[in-house]
Amino acid sequence: MLYCVISIIFIHCNPSSSKKNDNTSNLALVYLASSVSTCSSTSYSVQAGPTISTRGTVLAHTTGDFNGDGYTDLFYAGPISPFENTPVGVHFLINSNGNFMDSTTERFHESVPTLIHAHRANVADFNGDSVPDIYISASGYDVQPFAGEKNLLLLSSGGKYNSIYLSRVGFTHGSAVADIDKDGDIDIVETDLTGPSPGNYVLVNDGSGNFTEYSNRVTGTSNLFTSVALVDVNRDDFPDLVLGGSEDIVPSVLILNDGSGSFATATDLPAISGYGVVVDIEPSDFTGDGKIDLLLSRTTGFSSPFGFYGDRRIQLLQGDGADNFTDITSTAIPEEPESSNRWIIDLKAFDYNKDGNLDFVGQYDDLSNQGYTRVIWENNGNSTFTPRSPSELCSPGFIFPVDADNDGGVDFLRTSYGFSSTSLPWTLLKDIR
Repeated sequence: MLYCVISIIFIHCNPSSSKKNDNTSNLALVYLASSVSTCSSTSYSVQAGPTISTRGTVLAHTTGDFNGDGYTDLFYAGPISPFENTPVGVHFLINSNGNFMDSTTERFHESVPTLIHAHRANVADFNGDSVPDIYISASGYDVQPFAGEKNLLLLSSGGKYNSIYLSRVGFTHGSAVADIDKDGDIDIVETDLTGPSPGNYVLVNDGSGNFTEYSNRVTGTSNLFTSVALVDVNRDDFPDLVLGGSEDIVPSVLILNDGSGSFATATDLPAISGYGVVVDIEPSDFTGDGKIDLLLSRTTGFSSPFGFYGDRRIQLLQGDGADNFTDITSTAIPEEPESSNRWIIDLKAFDYNKDGNLDFVGQYDDLSNQGYTRVIWENNGNSTFTPRSPSELCSPGFIFPVDADNDGGVDFLRTSYGFSSTSLPWTLLKDIR
Protein backbone atom coordinates (compact mmCIF):
# COMPACT_ATOMS: atom_id res chain seq x y z
CA MET A 1 0.00 0.00 0.00
CA LEU A 2 1.41 3.39 -1.00
CA TYR A 3 0.44 5.83 1.73
CA CYS A 4 1.23 9.48 1.13
CA VAL A 5 -0.03 12.67 2.72
CA ILE A 6 1.51 15.90 1.55
CA SER A 7 2.39 19.03 3.46
CA ILE A 8 2.24 22.50 2.08
CA ILE A 9 3.91 25.43 3.78
CA PHE A 10 4.08 29.09 2.87
CA ILE A 11 7.08 30.97 4.18
CA HIS A 12 7.46 34.72 3.85
CA CYS A 13 10.23 36.79 5.35
CA ASN A 14 10.96 40.47 5.71
CA PRO A 15 13.35 42.36 7.97
CA SER A 16 10.74 42.60 10.73
CA SER A 17 9.25 39.13 10.50
CA SER A 18 10.08 35.50 10.98
CA LYS A 19 9.93 32.88 8.24
CA LYS A 20 6.51 31.31 7.66
CA ASN A 21 4.27 28.99 6.35
CA ASP A 22 -2.60 20.34 1.41
CA ASN A 23 -2.33 17.69 1.10
CA THR A 24 -4.41 14.66 0.57
CA SER A 25 -5.84 16.21 -2.59
CA ASN A 26 -4.22 16.04 -6.01
CA LEU A 27 -3.85 19.81 -6.08
CA ALA A 28 -0.86 21.62 -7.45
CA LEU A 29 -0.37 25.35 -7.06
CA VAL A 30 1.66 27.68 -9.24
CA TYR A 31 2.38 31.29 -8.31
CA LEU A 32 2.97 33.57 -11.28
CA ALA A 33 2.70 37.33 -10.85
CA SER A 34 0.42 39.86 -9.25
CA SER A 35 -2.61 40.20 -11.53
CA VAL A 36 -4.72 38.13 -13.89
CA SER A 37 -4.63 39.09 -17.55
CA THR A 38 -6.67 38.05 -20.53
CA CYS A 39 -4.97 35.39 -22.60
CA SER A 40 -5.58 33.02 -25.48
CA SER A 41 -4.30 29.48 -25.86
CA THR A 42 -4.52 26.64 -28.34
CA SER A 43 -4.31 24.11 -25.48
CA TYR A 44 -6.90 25.64 -23.16
CA SER A 45 -10.22 27.37 -23.53
CA VAL A 46 -10.46 30.41 -21.24
CA GLN A 47 -13.62 31.27 -19.34
CA ALA A 48 -14.27 33.91 -16.71
CA GLY A 49 -15.02 32.91 -13.14
CA PRO A 50 -16.16 34.88 -10.10
CA THR A 51 -14.45 37.96 -8.70
CA ILE A 52 -14.12 37.77 -4.92
CA SER A 53 -14.16 40.97 -2.88
CA THR A 54 -11.42 40.41 -0.32
CA ARG A 55 -8.15 41.87 0.88
CA GLY A 56 -6.87 38.38 1.65
CA THR A 57 -4.45 36.32 -0.40
CA VAL A 58 -4.49 32.67 -1.55
CA LEU A 59 -1.99 30.81 0.64
CA ALA A 60 -3.74 27.99 2.51
CA HIS A 61 -5.63 25.92 -0.07
CA THR A 62 -7.06 22.50 -0.77
CA THR A 63 -9.66 20.79 -2.93
CA GLY A 64 -12.55 18.41 -2.29
CA ASP A 65 -16.19 17.82 -3.11
CA PHE A 66 -17.48 20.10 -0.38
CA ASN A 67 -21.16 20.15 -1.45
CA GLY A 68 -21.53 16.51 -2.50
CA ASP A 69 -22.37 17.03 -6.19
CA GLY A 70 -19.47 14.96 -7.55
CA TYR A 71 -17.32 17.89 -8.74
CA THR A 72 -14.06 19.14 -7.25
CA ASP A 73 -14.33 22.45 -5.38
CA LEU A 74 -11.65 24.79 -4.02
CA PHE A 75 -11.14 26.07 -0.48
CA TYR A 76 -8.65 28.83 0.29
CA ALA A 77 -7.59 31.34 2.93
CA GLY A 78 -4.71 33.74 3.42
CA PRO A 79 -3.50 36.91 5.14
CA ILE A 80 -3.64 40.48 3.93
CA SER A 81 -0.44 41.40 2.09
CA PRO A 82 1.49 43.45 3.17
CA PHE A 83 0.75 41.82 6.52
CA GLU A 84 -1.75 43.35 8.91
CA ASN A 85 -3.06 42.26 12.28
CA THR A 86 -6.49 41.88 10.70
CA PRO A 87 -8.67 38.74 10.54
CA VAL A 88 -9.64 37.60 7.02
CA GLY A 89 -12.50 35.30 6.08
CA VAL A 90 -11.99 31.89 4.46
CA HIS A 91 -13.50 31.10 1.03
CA PHE A 92 -15.20 28.28 -0.84
CA LEU A 93 -15.35 28.24 -4.65
CA ILE A 94 -18.00 25.66 -5.51
CA ASN A 95 -17.78 23.93 -8.89
CA SER A 96 -20.74 22.88 -11.03
CA ASN A 97 -19.42 21.06 -14.13
CA GLY A 98 -16.63 23.56 -14.66
CA ASN A 99 -18.49 26.66 -13.51
CA PHE A 100 -17.08 28.02 -10.25
CA MET A 101 -18.96 30.37 -7.94
CA ASP A 102 -18.32 31.92 -4.54
CA SER A 103 -20.49 29.94 -2.13
CA THR A 104 -18.75 30.80 1.13
CA THR A 105 -21.68 32.09 3.19
CA GLU A 106 -23.85 29.13 2.19
CA ARG A 107 -21.27 26.63 3.43
CA PHE A 108 -21.53 27.63 7.12
CA HIS A 109 -24.23 27.20 9.75
CA GLU A 110 -23.14 30.48 11.36
CA SER A 111 -20.87 33.36 10.32
CA VAL A 112 -17.84 32.86 8.08
CA PRO A 113 -14.76 32.14 10.25
CA THR A 114 -11.65 34.31 10.03
CA LEU A 115 -7.90 33.94 10.55
CA ILE A 116 -5.12 36.55 10.65
CA HIS A 117 -2.51 34.46 8.84
CA ALA A 118 -3.67 31.12 7.45
CA HIS A 119 -0.74 29.01 6.22
CA ARG A 120 -1.97 25.60 5.26
CA ALA A 121 -5.21 23.71 4.69
CA ASN A 122 -5.52 19.93 5.07
CA VAL A 123 -8.58 18.05 3.82
CA ALA A 124 -9.77 14.76 5.35
CA ASP A 125 -12.90 13.17 6.79
CA PHE A 126 -12.20 13.84 10.45
CA ASN A 127 -15.65 13.00 11.86
CA GLY A 128 -16.40 9.86 9.85
CA ASP A 129 -19.46 11.06 7.94
CA SER A 130 -17.88 10.56 4.46
CA VAL A 131 -17.84 14.33 3.85
CA PRO A 132 -14.48 16.16 3.56
CA ASP A 133 -13.57 18.35 6.54
CA ILE A 134 -10.81 20.97 6.61
CA TYR A 135 -8.05 21.77 9.12
CA ILE A 136 -6.27 25.11 8.75
CA SER A 137 -2.93 25.92 10.39
CA ALA A 138 -2.25 29.55 11.21
CA SER A 139 0.32 31.73 12.94
CA GLY A 140 -1.18 35.15 13.67
CA TYR A 141 0.40 38.51 12.95
CA ASP A 142 3.89 38.03 11.46
CA VAL A 143 5.80 40.59 13.52
CA GLN A 144 7.36 40.59 16.98
CA PRO A 145 6.41 39.20 19.44
CA PHE A 146 4.86 36.56 17.09
CA ALA A 147 1.94 36.01 19.45
CA GLY A 148 0.34 33.33 17.27
CA GLU A 149 -3.29 32.39 16.91
CA LYS A 150 -5.58 29.38 17.18
CA ASN A 151 -5.85 26.86 14.36
CA LEU A 152 -9.25 26.26 12.78
CA LEU A 153 -11.20 23.05 12.19
CA LEU A 154 -14.18 23.01 9.82
CA LEU A 155 -16.36 19.97 10.53
CA SER A 156 -19.21 18.97 8.24
CA SER A 157 -22.71 18.70 9.67
CA GLY A 158 -26.01 18.56 7.83
CA GLY A 159 -24.60 19.72 4.50
CA LYS A 160 -22.76 22.71 5.97
CA TYR A 161 -19.75 23.35 8.23
CA ASN A 162 -19.28 24.22 11.89
CA SER A 163 -16.23 26.33 12.77
CA ILE A 164 -14.16 25.12 15.72
CA TYR A 165 -11.10 27.02 16.95
CA LEU A 166 -8.67 24.76 18.80
CA SER A 167 -7.57 25.82 22.28
CA ARG A 168 -3.81 25.98 21.60
CA VAL A 169 -2.37 29.34 20.50
CA GLY A 170 0.65 28.72 18.27
CA PHE A 171 2.94 30.03 15.58
CA THR A 172 2.32 27.04 13.31
CA HIS A 173 4.57 26.54 10.32
CA GLY A 174 3.54 23.11 9.14
CA SER A 175 0.96 20.38 9.58
CA ALA A 176 0.13 17.05 7.99
CA VAL A 177 -2.75 14.61 8.38
CA ALA A 178 -2.96 10.80 8.32
CA ASP A 179 -4.20 7.87 10.39
CA ILE A 180 -0.96 7.56 12.33
CA ASP A 181 -2.19 4.91 14.81
CA LYS A 182 -4.27 2.89 12.30
CA ASP A 183 -7.46 3.09 14.36
CA GLY A 184 -9.58 4.16 11.38
CA ASP A 185 -9.62 7.93 11.80
CA ILE A 186 -7.39 10.81 10.67
CA ASP A 187 -4.96 12.43 13.09
CA ILE A 188 -2.83 15.60 12.78
CA VAL A 189 0.88 16.35 13.29
CA GLU A 190 1.87 20.00 13.89
CA THR A 191 5.07 22.01 14.19
CA ASP A 192 4.89 25.13 16.37
CA LEU A 193 7.92 27.42 16.19
CA THR A 194 7.49 30.12 18.81
CA GLY A 195 4.18 29.63 20.58
CA PRO A 196 3.85 29.42 24.37
CA SER A 197 4.91 25.73 24.13
CA PRO A 198 6.96 25.42 20.93
CA GLY A 199 7.65 22.02 19.49
CA ASN A 200 6.20 19.14 17.53
CA TYR A 201 2.94 17.63 18.71
CA VAL A 202 0.23 15.19 17.65
CA LEU A 203 -3.53 15.69 17.71
CA VAL A 204 -5.12 12.25 18.14
CA ASN A 205 -8.66 11.90 16.79
CA ASP A 206 -11.38 10.02 18.68
CA GLY A 207 -13.18 9.28 15.41
CA SER A 208 -15.73 12.07 15.74
CA GLY A 209 -13.43 15.01 15.09
CA ASN A 210 -12.50 15.57 18.74
CA PHE A 211 -8.73 15.82 19.23
CA THR A 212 -6.44 15.24 22.19
CA GLU A 213 -3.01 16.89 22.08
CA TYR A 214 0.11 14.84 22.83
CA SER A 215 3.51 16.50 23.05
CA ASN A 216 5.30 13.20 23.78
CA ARG A 217 4.45 11.42 20.49
CA VAL A 218 7.35 13.04 18.59
CA THR A 219 10.65 12.55 20.42
CA GLY A 220 14.30 12.09 19.51
CA THR A 221 14.58 15.51 17.88
CA SER A 222 14.21 19.18 18.78
CA ASN A 223 12.20 22.14 17.55
CA LEU A 224 12.45 24.76 14.78
CA PHE A 225 11.08 22.66 11.94
CA THR A 226 9.68 24.63 9.04
CA SER A 227 7.92 21.88 7.08
CA VAL A 228 6.32 18.49 7.70
CA ALA A 229 4.97 15.53 5.73
CA LEU A 230 3.44 12.16 6.59
CA VAL A 231 4.16 9.30 4.21
CA ASP A 232 4.67 5.52 4.45
CA VAL A 233 8.39 5.43 3.61
CA ASN A 234 9.20 1.85 4.63
CA ARG A 235 5.99 0.27 3.29
CA ASP A 236 4.75 -1.16 6.60
CA ASP A 237 1.32 0.52 6.16
CA PHE A 238 2.07 3.12 8.86
CA PRO A 239 2.69 6.75 7.86
CA ASP A 240 6.15 7.97 8.83
CA LEU A 241 7.14 11.53 9.69
CA VAL A 242 9.43 13.79 7.64
CA LEU A 243 10.45 17.08 9.24
CA GLY A 244 12.20 19.84 7.31
CA GLY A 245 14.49 21.83 9.54
CA SER A 246 16.05 25.20 9.84
CA GLU A 247 19.35 23.37 9.51
CA ASP A 248 21.60 25.99 11.02
CA ILE A 249 19.90 24.84 14.23
CA VAL A 250 18.32 21.41 13.62
CA PRO A 251 18.78 18.90 10.75
CA SER A 252 15.94 17.68 8.57
CA VAL A 253 14.96 14.19 9.67
CA LEU A 254 12.95 11.08 8.93
CA ILE A 255 11.27 9.47 11.95
CA LEU A 256 9.67 6.08 11.39
CA ASN A 257 6.30 5.32 12.94
CA ASP A 258 6.76 2.76 15.75
CA GLY A 259 3.40 1.14 14.95
CA SER A 260 1.49 2.93 17.68
CA GLY A 261 1.38 6.43 16.25
CA SER A 262 4.55 7.65 17.95
CA PHE A 263 7.80 8.80 16.35
CA ALA A 264 10.97 8.27 18.36
CA THR A 265 14.13 7.50 16.36
CA ALA A 266 15.30 10.23 13.99
CA THR A 267 17.52 9.71 10.94
CA ASP A 268 19.14 12.79 9.43
CA LEU A 269 18.35 13.50 5.77
CA PRO A 270 21.03 14.62 3.28
CA ALA A 271 21.62 18.36 3.44
CA ILE A 272 22.83 20.95 0.92
CA SER A 273 25.51 23.22 2.30
CA GLY A 274 24.36 26.81 2.55
CA TYR A 275 20.73 25.94 1.76
CA GLY A 276 19.63 25.01 5.25
CA VAL A 277 15.97 26.06 5.36
CA VAL A 278 13.53 23.47 4.01
CA VAL A 279 10.50 25.38 2.81
CA ASP A 280 8.40 22.47 1.53
CA ILE A 281 8.44 18.67 1.24
CA GLU A 282 6.70 16.79 -1.57
CA PRO A 283 6.76 12.99 -1.12
CA SER A 284 5.95 10.82 -4.14
CA ASP A 285 7.45 8.21 -6.48
CA PHE A 286 9.29 10.53 -8.85
CA THR A 287 11.70 7.86 -10.12
CA GLY A 288 9.02 5.32 -11.00
CA ASP A 289 10.43 2.41 -8.97
CA GLY A 290 7.45 2.04 -6.62
CA LYS A 291 9.27 3.59 -3.65
CA ILE A 292 8.71 6.96 -2.01
CA ASP A 293 11.12 9.75 -2.93
CA LEU A 294 11.31 13.18 -1.30
CA LEU A 295 11.34 16.44 -3.25
CA LEU A 296 12.50 19.36 -1.10
CA SER A 297 12.38 23.09 -1.69
CA ARG A 298 15.33 24.77 0.03
CA THR A 299 16.45 28.32 0.61
CA THR A 300 19.47 29.86 2.27
CA GLY A 301 19.96 30.08 6.03
CA PHE A 302 21.64 32.58 8.32
CA SER A 303 25.18 31.57 7.35
CA SER A 304 24.75 31.81 3.56
CA PRO A 305 26.63 34.46 1.54
CA PHE A 306 23.35 35.02 -0.34
CA GLY A 307 21.69 36.10 2.91
CA PHE A 308 18.70 34.71 4.76
CA TYR A 309 16.11 33.45 2.24
CA GLY A 310 18.33 34.79 -0.54
CA ASP A 311 18.43 31.94 -3.04
CA ARG A 312 16.88 28.58 -3.84
CA ARG A 313 17.59 24.93 -4.55
CA ILE A 314 15.38 21.98 -5.37
CA GLN A 315 16.60 18.69 -3.93
CA LEU A 316 15.48 15.18 -4.93
CA LEU A 317 16.14 12.35 -2.47
CA GLN A 318 15.59 8.83 -3.83
CA GLY A 319 14.20 6.33 -1.33
CA ASP A 320 15.17 2.68 -1.07
CA GLY A 321 11.83 1.54 0.33
CA ALA A 322 13.25 1.29 3.85
CA ASP A 323 14.57 4.35 5.67
CA ASN A 324 17.50 5.43 3.49
CA PHE A 325 17.54 8.33 1.04
CA THR A 326 20.21 9.18 -1.54
CA ASP A 327 20.62 12.67 -2.95
CA ILE A 328 20.30 12.38 -6.78
CA THR A 329 19.78 16.09 -7.39
CA SER A 330 22.92 16.62 -9.47
CA THR A 331 21.78 14.16 -12.14
CA ALA A 332 17.99 14.47 -11.79
CA ILE A 333 17.57 18.25 -11.65
CA PRO A 334 20.66 19.87 -13.16
CA GLU A 335 20.25 23.57 -12.44
CA GLU A 336 22.27 26.34 -10.89
CA PRO A 337 21.03 28.46 -7.99
CA GLU A 338 19.82 32.01 -8.58
CA SER A 339 21.25 35.00 -6.76
CA SER A 340 17.97 36.89 -6.92
CA ASN A 341 16.44 36.85 -3.44
CA ARG A 342 13.97 34.22 -4.57
CA TRP A 343 12.91 30.84 -3.27
CA ILE A 344 10.34 28.24 -4.23
CA ILE A 345 7.41 28.51 -1.86
CA ASP A 346 5.67 25.32 -2.90
CA LEU A 347 6.27 22.12 -4.89
CA LYS A 348 3.50 19.87 -6.17
CA ALA A 349 3.53 16.67 -8.22
CA PHE A 350 1.07 15.97 -11.01
CA ASP A 351 1.15 14.58 -14.55
CA TYR A 352 1.14 17.78 -16.59
CA ASN A 353 1.69 16.26 -20.04
CA LYS A 354 -0.33 13.09 -19.38
CA ASP A 355 2.51 10.67 -20.22
CA GLY A 356 2.17 8.59 -17.04
CA ASN A 357 5.22 10.14 -15.33
CA LEU A 358 5.01 12.51 -12.38
CA ASP A 359 6.02 16.06 -13.26
CA PHE A 360 6.11 18.83 -10.68
CA VAL A 361 5.51 22.54 -10.45
CA GLY A 362 7.27 25.16 -8.37
CA GLN A 363 6.30 28.71 -7.55
CA TYR A 364 8.95 31.31 -6.91
CA ASP A 365 8.72 34.19 -4.47
CA ASP A 366 10.66 37.32 -5.42
CA LEU A 367 10.77 39.76 -2.52
CA SER A 368 12.43 42.43 -4.64
CA ASN A 369 9.17 43.20 -6.45
CA GLN A 370 6.56 40.96 -4.74
CA GLY A 371 6.27 39.06 -8.01
CA TYR A 372 5.61 35.37 -8.58
CA THR A 373 6.67 33.16 -11.45
CA ARG A 374 6.19 29.49 -12.13
CA VAL A 375 8.18 26.67 -13.65
CA ILE A 376 7.04 23.15 -14.53
CA TRP A 377 9.66 20.41 -14.45
CA GLU A 378 8.73 17.68 -16.91
CA ASN A 379 9.71 14.12 -16.04
CA ASN A 380 11.76 12.58 -18.87
CA GLY A 381 10.93 9.06 -17.70
CA ASN A 382 14.53 8.25 -16.68
CA SER A 383 14.75 9.98 -13.28
CA THR A 384 15.70 13.31 -14.88
CA PHE A 385 13.64 16.47 -15.22
CA THR A 386 13.62 19.35 -17.67
CA PRO A 387 12.34 22.80 -16.60
CA ARG A 388 9.96 24.72 -18.85
CA SER A 389 7.62 27.68 -18.61
CA PRO A 390 4.66 26.80 -20.85
CA SER A 391 3.13 29.94 -22.35
CA GLU A 392 -0.16 28.16 -22.98
CA LEU A 393 -0.95 28.35 -19.26
CA CYS A 394 -1.15 32.16 -19.54
CA SER A 395 0.31 34.50 -16.98
CA PRO A 396 0.36 36.15 -14.53
CA GLY A 397 -1.53 34.64 -11.55
CA PHE A 398 -1.83 31.62 -9.27
CA ILE A 399 -2.72 28.44 -11.16
CA PHE A 400 -4.39 25.43 -9.51
CA PRO A 401 -4.44 22.21 -11.58
CA VAL A 402 -7.78 20.50 -11.07
CA ASP A 403 -10.08 18.37 -13.24
CA ALA A 404 -12.99 20.81 -13.25
CA ASP A 405 -15.49 18.79 -15.31
CA ASN A 406 -14.50 15.17 -14.55
CA ASP A 407 -13.29 14.45 -18.09
CA GLY A 408 -9.80 13.35 -17.04
CA GLY A 409 -8.11 16.50 -18.34
CA VAL A 410 -5.75 18.80 -16.45
CA ASP A 411 -7.64 22.07 -16.12
CA PHE A 412 -6.37 25.11 -14.24
CA LEU A 413 -8.05 27.62 -11.96
CA ARG A 414 -6.18 30.91 -12.07
CA THR A 415 -6.24 34.07 -10.00
CA SER A 416 -3.99 36.90 -8.87
CA TYR A 417 -1.76 36.88 -5.80
CA GLY A 418 -3.78 39.58 -4.04
CA PHE A 419 -0.84 41.82 -3.02
CA SER A 420 -2.29 45.21 -2.00
CA SER A 421 -5.55 44.15 -3.65
CA THR A 422 -9.22 44.40 -2.74
CA SER A 423 -10.48 41.65 -5.06
CA LEU A 424 -9.45 38.35 -6.62
CA PRO A 425 -10.73 37.63 -10.15
CA TRP A 426 -10.78 33.93 -11.12
CA THR A 427 -10.39 32.31 -14.54
CA LEU A 428 -10.76 28.68 -15.63
CA LEU A 429 -8.38 27.29 -18.25
CA LYS A 430 -10.14 24.24 -19.68
CA ASP A 431 -7.90 21.51 -21.10
CA ILE A 432 -8.69 20.94 -24.80
CA ARG A 433 -5.46 19.15 -25.69
